[in-house]
Amino acid sequence: MRLSRYIRAFFKALELTLKGEALQPADKRHPQLHEWIQQGQRQIQNIFLVADKNGFDSDQRKQTTVTIDHRPMSMDVILRAVQHNLELEYPMLMDAHIEGDILTIYAINMNDQYRVSRLVDLEEINSTALAPAIKHLHQHLMNVPPSNPEAAAQAAAQINP
Repeated sequence: MRLSRYIRAFFKALELTLKGEALQPADKRHPQLHEWIQQGQRQIQNIFLVADKNGFDSDQRKQTTVTIDHRPMSMDVILRAVQHNLELEYPMLMDAHIEGDILTIYAINMNDQYRVSRLVDLEEINSTALAPAIKHLHQHLMNVPPSNPEAAAQAAAQINP
């Protein structure tokens, strides 16, 4: 399995070299998505700061749970998962240059959206300074930019002439 990966990479590199092309970095191929990921990273870091300052330290976040798919899940697990995806998974996928990389980001983001939406509904945080930060993150996750802005604009124009 590992050898086939290197062989595939070799032939892709050879193909690009013969065409006089090079792989574009992720921030050049999908600048809006790249910026969206960076904004999300800043937001999740801010959430941890706000949480710590407002009585939701790590222990409290672990004790604060919501039920997702009939299982209890702590606020800390949800926020750490979103942080992991924004800081590690999404950049790795954007740099991978593999088929389905952007689609995978959208799929993972849908899971994150759902989990964070459950935090938005959580009574324990609604009256705290943490609530606006969580809501802001939720809105951010819901506004993931399209991978192809031109095609999205054309589709929107066809729907709303």
